[in-house]
Formats: sequence, structure tokens, C-alpha cells
Amino acid sequence: MPHFWLQVAVMFYSAGLLYALAGHSGWSKVLGRFILPAIAVGGVFHFVALAEVVLATGQLSPVSVYHSESLLAFLLVVFFFGVYWRYKTPSLGIIVFPIVFLLTLAAALGQDPPKFTSPLFRSGWTFTHIALIFCGYAALFFSFISSIFYLVQERQLKSKSLSGSRLFARLPALAVMDDIGLRSLIIGFPFMTVGLIAGSVLAQERFGPVFFRERLVNDDRHRRACAIVDRQCSTLDQPHAHRLKISRADRTERRHRLIAWSGAGRPTLN
Repeated sequence: MPHFWLQVAVMFYSAGLLYALAGHSGWSKVLGRFILPAIAVGGVFHFVALAEVVLATGQLSPVSVYHSESLLAFLLVVFFFGVYWRYKTPSLGIIVFPIVFLLTLAAALGQDPPKFTSPLFRSGWTFTHIALIFCGYAALFFSFISSIFYLVQERQLKSKSLSGSRLFARLPALAVMDDIGLRSLIIGFPFMTVGLIAGSVLAQERFGPVFFRERLVNDDRHRRACAIVDRQCSTLDQPHAHRLKISRADRTERRHRLIAWSGAGRPTLN
């Protein structure tokens, strides 16, 4: 039951992402009238989830990493409303709300990992993840292009240089380029954020928490360590190796440490 109330809190906290995305627009004041009460309701359900965990375990201290993340997210919400009550400014929510949402989502996924019972649903979720990521890439690419054109055109205008005047004559005004870059950035980041969250759900369901220690990453680490060992061995075998102020026992110990480091933390995935 605590996990159910935590999932409900995540749903209410997701409204904070809208406020964070609209923080630089004129919609922030309008959304604040609806989102702040939603965050408060989410905090109530979050408190119920934490209270039931304490009653179930009989311990006030967090019993796992996921409970620690949940507790930290709840305290961030409490402190935010404390600051809001004292200073009447919700601007800090632009930073606090996304952090609270991600911490609570991580705690909810960690306690009860998602399971895709239908291959069709898994395929649709994978397509959604890829489509969102590519949409974010496209929007951020337009933001990158407009920013480059803006900087180059601004420099040309300040230096009063006539080189490339035909090219820049076809470009819109600096204000238009700036607006394109800003709007593309505002559109791209939400797609990237939601796409990464969808991908993390897939990875959590497939590998569990160990997907952060994926085999390819550790194999690359092992190869780099082996290269270091090879360089060390070739150096020790050279004629001038006796000039190094290192005893042979220290050299052997260094080799063993490098080899141990290269093989440390390599998980076995079934």
C-alpha cells in the first residue's frame, strides 16, 4: 500500500514539470495557481506513504536507498512550501519540482520495478522512447544552428564587415534568430527529458539497478587497464628500467593492483 500512495504522489509531482518548463514564459503565473495545490496534494500522499513505511517496518530511519530518496524528495517539498509561505515566491519551484519528481519516480521504480507483460506494449514503449529522443535531438539541432547563425551575424554587424553579406542578407533578424533558438530549446528539452525517463523505465524493467554497470562499459574499462599494464610491463623490460627508483616488489604490486582494478565491478548478467 505505501507504494501505491507513492505512485499517486508521483502523478501529482509530474505537474511540477509543466511549471518548470513554463518558468521563463508568461504562463508561469497562470500555471502556478493550479500546480502549487497539486504539489501540495502530492506531498500529502507522499507523507502517507512514508508513514505507512514507518508503521510497516517499525523504524524511523530509511531502510533502503529508495526510502532515502523518497524521504529527501518529501523534505524538499516541505522546505519549498516553508520558503513560499515566508517569502510568497514560487520561483524556486523551477529547480525544486523536477528534482522532487525524479527522486520520487526513482524511489517508486526501485521499490516495484515495472513489468511489461505484453510484447506489443513493450514494442510501443520502445518506439515512444526512440521517437521522443529523436524529436528532442531535432529541436536541439535547430537551436544549435540558430545560435551559431546568431553569433556569426552579430559579430559581422559589430565589426561592420561586408564579407559574406549575400549569405547574411538571407538570414532573418537577430531577434528572430534568438526567438527560434529559445523556442527550439524549450521544445527540445521536454522531449529529451520524457524520452530519457521512458528509456530508464525500459532499462529498469530489463536489467534492474545494475544497468548503470553495463558490461560494455566495464569491458572498455578492462581494455584500458590492460593497456596501462602493457605499457608498464614494456617500460620495466627496457634497458634503462633500473634507473627508476622503484623496487621490483613495488613494480609487481603495481601490476597486481592494475589487474585487480581492471576486473573490479564487472557484473555477470544472465
